[in-house]
Amino acid sequence: MYFDPVCHKKINKEENSHKILYQRKFYFFCSDKCQKEFEKNPKKYYWEDVRKLKIPKDEKGSR
Repeated sequence: MYFDPVCHKKINKEENSHKILYQRKFYFFCSDKCQKEFEKNPKKYYWEDVRKLKIPKDEKGSR
């Protein structure tokens, strides 16, 4: 299951034709409208996606 990075709706990639390859990752969209919004400013949605990743801390608590 994937989520539209613009509106955050659940996306079934097998049933969806709206997608973009950006920074070596596919992004899926619920509509042409969301895809176009992403295309206007992909860095905004890319960095939101990156911030969601958890970076593990080492034993001392530093990154």
